[in-house]
Amino acid sequence: MDEFLTLLSEIIKQGKALPPLYCRKVEFIGDVPKFSVLEDILEMVRLDSVWDVEVRGPWDLHDLNWFAPYLARMVHLHTISFSGIVLDCLELCMQEEVEKLLAEFSTHFLCLHEVEYLILEDVFLHGHLHRLLECMQTPLKYLTIKDCMLVDSDLTCLSCCPCTSHLQSLDLSGVFGKDIHFGLLADLLGSLSTTLTNLDLDSCGIKDSELMALQPALGHCTQLKSLALCGNLVSSDVLLALMYHTMPRCQFAFLELPVPPCCYVGPENILDEGSLEQVMQDLTLTLPTSRPHSIRFLSSHSRNGSDAIVIEIKP
Repeated sequence: MDEFLTLLSEIIKQGKALPPLYCRKVEFIGDVPKFSVLEDILEMVRLDSVWDVEVRGPWDLHDLNWFAPYLARMVHLHTISFSGIVLDCLELCMQEEVEKLLAEFSTHFLCLHEVEYLILEDVFLHGHLHRLLECMQTPLKYLTIKDCMLVDSDLTCLSCCPCTSHLQSLDLSGVFGKDIHFGLLADLLGSLSTTLTNLDLDSCGIKDSELMALQPALGHCTQLKSLALCGNLVSSDVLLALMYHTMPRCQFAFLELPVPPCCYVGPENILDEGSLEQVMQDLTLTLPTSRPHSIRFLSSHSRNGSDAIVIEIKP
């Protein structure tokens, strides 16, 4: 939208009137634009025609509260995406003011009755998630909270908020701190056992004990078709136990599993192809013989992340 926004800004600076603008997506990327110019542009946008809004840049709560009245007029909005937002605003105000600003912003969600997708990436939440979710008016289908540090109260909120009770897709990749209680994640999965079809827990600091604790809850997610666990330090034994437990219970079609530590050697963690091959053979034994399937290794260089064992299972 940058080039188009520049064009519209030039028209306004020249004192010319803008025609009514109809668009499906409104997107802000980078630094906060000049509000005076942007207000003139947004006033000409038929905001009830917008389905998708994305804010990706160093905005803070003051900036969001400026934008919130326009957001509330996007009554047919389906997707909200925030990336790089500083919700805490610690450099600008005291904690009490943060709560006030966040409550003020989230109340504008009360006007939105069609939102299905909520994407929060690299947003400083840390105990504030309930403020965003408690004003959502309809159940979300897809929720992404990526590279955001969560605390226990955030996980509890996810389990209790009405808007997250029917999630079909949940992406929590890269969100967990060292003090998080994974039992709360198990509770969340339990509450979604009949609706969840896609789950991404990449790079969540999950180790053997955490995955073993999550195993029963994952087994109860009977509609689960896609599971991602890459970037977690999980042994081959625990990985195999998970597969034997969940494969008969879930409806897996696609899995991205971490390569166990036993497949690497030396201080530089060089991949041992022989060990990897053995792990992949063992994993193959957990797959249904009645359905066509494939298993392959995908290096970190080709997927912009950690190494992965990718399993695809056809109907």
